[in-house]
Amino acid sequence: MPRTFNPGHRPSQPLFPDALVYTTVAKVVQYLQLPDTEPVALGGDTSISGSNIRIPITGADYRRWGFVTGDVIKVYDDVNAKGIDYTINGSQSAGSSGLVWLLAPESQNNAFTKANNAFVQPSSILTDSNERGITKSGVENLIKKRQDYIDTITRMAWRPRIVVDEYKNFTTFKPYRRRYYTDYVGAVYLNNRNIRQILKMGVWQGDYYRELAAGRVELLVDKTHKMADTDKIYLCPNVGHIGTLQATQSTSVSTTKWIRDFGKKSVADEIAGLINEDVDTSKAAIQIGSLTQNGANLNVSNEYLATGNSDEGDGVVVISSMREGEDGTNSTIAVNQKNSFIFSRGNEIAVDLLTETGTPTTSFTTSDASGMVQGSGLFYIEGLNGVVHVALGSRDDDTITITTDLTSSFAANVGGLSAITIDSGGIGYTSAPTVSISGGSGVNATATAAVTNGAVSSLTINNAGSAYLSTDTNIAVSFSGGGGTGVSVTASVGKIKQYRFKTDITDEQRQKDWWAIEDNGAILFNNQYPFFENHSLKVSYIYGERYLDKVIEDVCTKLVVRDVLMSDDYTTLFPEGTQNISLDAKIQKLDEESKRLLIPYQETIIVAGVGG
Repeated sequence: MPRTFNPGHRPSQPLFPDALVYTTVAKVVQYLQLPDTEPVALGGDTSISGSNIRIPITGADYRRWGFVTGDVIKVYDDVNAKGIDYTINGSQSAGSSGLVWLLAPESQNNAFTKANNAFVQPSSILTDSNERGITKSGVENLIKKRQDYIDTITRMAWRPRIVVDEYKNFTTFKPYRRRYYTDYVGAVYLNNRNIRQILKMGVWQGDYYRELAAGRVELLVDKTHKMADTDKIYLCPNVGHIGTLQATQSTSVSTTKWIRDFGKKSVADEIAGLINEDVDTSKAAIQIGSLTQNGANLNVSNEYLATGNSDEGDGVVVISSMREGEDGTNSTIAVNQKNSFIFSRGNEIAVDLLTETGTPTTSFTTSDASGMVQGSGLFYIEGLNGVVHVALGSRDDDTITITTDLTSSFAANVGGLSAITIDSGGIGYTSAPTVSISGGSGVNATATAAVTNGAVSSLTINNAGSAYLSTDTNIAVSFSGGGGTGVSVTASVGKIKQYRFKTDITDEQRQKDWWAIEDNGAILFNNQYPFFENHSLKVSYIYGERYLDKVIEDVCTKLVVRDVLMSDDYTTLFPEGTQNISLDAKIQKLDEESKRLLIPYQETIIVAGVGG
């Protein structure tokens, strides 16, 4: 049985669920006035290994403090009393000595020795040790929980939150008709204010939702019985890196692949869940190549938004770029097996091959490629038996340079024949003639013929060859044997193709198609607008205050401190009887103060009744 029973929508949630925004572990420690950490004596002299310094401590100290990657430590000795701060990037057993090496980047060849009384001091008393009560990761989880609590109580956010497919009814109601904003047809108000970005906006046009904001494509899951574990979907956001989504069977479940079993709807949900990094379906992040942003991996879920089996129909995955306007339409998509999927709602551009450079091909020129994205994008050639040859390349006007041959077959198939069209089947054939292909710029193309009622009825390309050009006018296909005559055919060279994202309308501007008042969540329509029907508008967007209110920081810190004090392990850090106020009184005081501070941020609904 499936684990989820809703359509493949990305849940409404914080855009970065694991980010600590409203407070930090350090602020919680500071509020609790916990004592500084005790220094730990080094178990030996430090040493350099490659670009890292190795800091030896005893196994007992390692387990006691629970050092993990990302922890900041200070190392000092009598020679360097001020010490140096290091960020741990790993740990390693020092062998049978009973020591553990803490590893950290080191570029100055600094050294600390046991003879000079070297010590290492953790920056926080809260660590991930299992021997010291409440842990650092435990406090981080409390912060995440309290961030969600504050968002729920206030119906606001001081961090980016994403809402997917919020449905609205459209009317010509004009709240500002008498005073302001008379240059529009109608308006809607979203459920949340402080809109940071409209990700996508579909307006109902009687037969489908016309997209006014996002570049998107629709991916129809087709022949699931022909899918294999080698099937891949490639996404490129107009940079020199790609996100790869690969298939697998249900018997070898992977959090970084989509399951290809159980039919079109299940596959569509799997693909949408993987793109969205949906934890409900146990999907993990897929990094776009080796891209990072602000020190963190840039994942497919940071660039794309997907829904499966929604208004567009069963087995359809709608993939939208989270980049605005034209930036979103510069995304490209490709698959390595044509039989598995059908594209729609995007733009397929096909161009002729004019010249080639390199053996195998490293670059080529084409006919008018103005419809393709400038810079990095995905290019493909449709090969034989549904196979698609895909490459990451870079376009500069009509010149395309291959960056990465993703299927290890693109370069070898540039300039292959795509079809041999029968102009006349001839007469008098008693058996299939032998087919020979010569001339033109290319080599190695082969084909076989079939005969029906004395005429050549079909031709099958067995090897498409390579290096043929669309300008070749002398590609000759000849026939020998078989007893007949009069066959004439025309050979065509395969086109270079690209499928890019598309939006129906991009005029977000006052007195154009639509515009938004982000502060109060209003969207106003002018030239383009939905039908006057229920649920005729569906919007996905990111909302949240751009700056953290200090009061919210204070509330979150106090709520987490309250949770820490209520922990069963508090006595390891806060022995009762040494303070003027009991722990129970402190907990009650923190609870009351937090609620009081949140009152101005909570909405009040007043229902006025009619007396009788």
